[in-house]
Amino acid sequence: MGDESNELYVIQNGMVEIYTTMEGGVDFVIERLYRGSVMNHRSFLFLDRIDVCARCATPVSLYYI
Repeated sequence: MGDESNELYVIQNGMVEIYTTMEGGVDFVIERLYRGSVMNHRSFLFLDRIDVCARCATPVSLYYI
């Protein structure tokens, strides 16, 4: 989180969870992304820092631009 990225990701297979950590260290899943979902588009298009955390909930393969 807070990193800069110049890549756009498209999920080919698997599931990625977008989450935030709440007080007390509990992770709260905001969204689940599957095949065809685009990740990191805001950072890629607008040169913003990444403002959420992501983790692979299953084995994931993706394309990047």
